[in-house]
Amino acid sequence: SVVGDAIDALRPATIVIDTTSGEPAVSRAIAEQVQSTSSAYLDAGVSGGPPGALAGTLKIMVGGDAAAYARVTPLLDVLGAQVWHCGGPGTGHAMKTALNLSNQGKMLLEIEALLMCGRAGLDPRQVAEVLELRTWGMFLLGDEGRRQFGFAVDLAVKDWGVATGVATEHKVPMPIA
Repeated sequence: SVVGDAIDALRPATIVIDTTSGEPAVSRAIAEQVQSTSSAYLDAGVSGGPPGALAGTLKIMVGGDAAAYARVTPLLDVLGAQVWHCGGPGTGHAMKTALNLSNQGKMLLEIEALLMCGRAGLDPRQVAEVLELRTWGMFLLGDEGRRQFGFAVDLAVKDWGVATGVATEHKVPMPIA
């Protein structure tokens, strides 16, 4: 069993909301097991980190039963500024995976562009302005100097692994990722 003994603790009509950055295939398997108890499972990947959670400005991407989603929408609207129902089980985590892949891919290209331009003698602040690299301007080139980025490399590696796993499952070539 994917969820082990926890499944026995569910009361009928419970809605389990999984806010991890989980693997869509695992989310589908858990949803199937939870549904067998007359409960519902929603995979609800969140983006925005601790600051977004504290401010109620998270992006929340939800997969699972539409009726269960409708029941918890008021709660999700308190937690997030943007909430989407993406489809059936696993689709919330698939969307979160796509968001992570896209954001991290952009980030890597931006770092390479800054490095290339810096080595070519260009002013990094001007490069950030021209390329509209607001994030890097804020974190790397801020008036106070460098600031902590706040995202562990280990998490990025895990996210890329999940994304390439989804791509492999669905036979999607991803030569850049």
